[in-house]
Amino acid sequence: MDSSRTGPIVVATDFSDQASMAIERALLLARAEGRTVALVHALGLDVPAYWMGVIGEQWTHVERASEDHARRQLEALAERACSEHGVHVDIRIERGFASASIASVASALSASLVVAGAHGAGLVHRMLMGSTSSRLVRKCNCPVLVVKRRPDGHYRHALVPIDFSAASVGCIRMAHEHAPSAGLTLLHAAAVPFVIQMREAGISEDLIGTYEVAGREQGRTRLREAARSAGLAPGSHAEVVVSGDPSQSICTHAASGPFDIIVIGKHGLHITEQLLLGSVTKHVLAETDCDVLVVPSREAA
Repeated sequence: MDSSRTGPIVVATDFSDQASMAIERALLLARAEGRTVALVHALGLDVPAYWMGVIGEQWTHVERASEDHARRQLEALAERACSEHGVHVDIRIERGFASASIASVASALSASLVVAGAHGAGLVHRMLMGSTSSRLVRKCNCPVLVVKRRPDGHYRHALVPIDFSAASVGCIRMAHEHAPSAGLTLLHAAAVPFVIQMREAGISEDLIGTYEVAGREQGRTRLREAARSAGLAPGSHAEVVVSGDPSQSICTHAASGPFDIIVIGKHGLHITEQLLLGSVTKHVLAETDCDVLVVPSREAA
């Protein structure tokens, strides 16, 4: 096993259909990687003091009933996982909200991976990006797999966007670890900086085109270097370099191919990227319909 993390796979469930898909994927990975699974449900019972006073003694009954109901569901899921997949599953019930509680459990268990379902679609999905799953990606210090498709066996085609940041080589290794039998494509989008400003300044399209060609050529060289650093043998993978905006290029390439997982770094190189989640990563999470494995820079290092 390539990862330095030896802990369990933590999978979040709210007992929805999307969570069911996440559990299926977590069990497939755990069985293939020889790991255990920690199945976590967050009750979200964080009530302001005012309402505690209004509800009074009934709140104790609500808490107990909610926890008992969740425990029965988790025990049934764990029993089925053991009988059908041969994977040992521990169950945990947390009282707080999902993103903070699950991130805390993952940290306490030194989890190798957190798996969560993606929720929402369309405009709301683009605005909130699944709420819990997006917050998990921001909060967790280990890789987070956001599951969007019902598993159909192991991953077959992995797309790894490469921006030559600290996470790039780690993303390649993570793809190899969690999708070892998948065909691997490394993608670099060579975006010429300040194109709009150059056009406004009267720089000719021919000269801008020259910069794009040079950027692609440099990208190919660095892509080969990244592949070698990750231990990939020549011919064992595909290398693609395109010109254009990284967010759009990744989404377009993912939609045009057979990819079922994208492995991407949590942070990128661009100076305007957000503090906790790179803008390219956020865009890919929201706009693609295949599973996305987000790798933090610290994990890559």
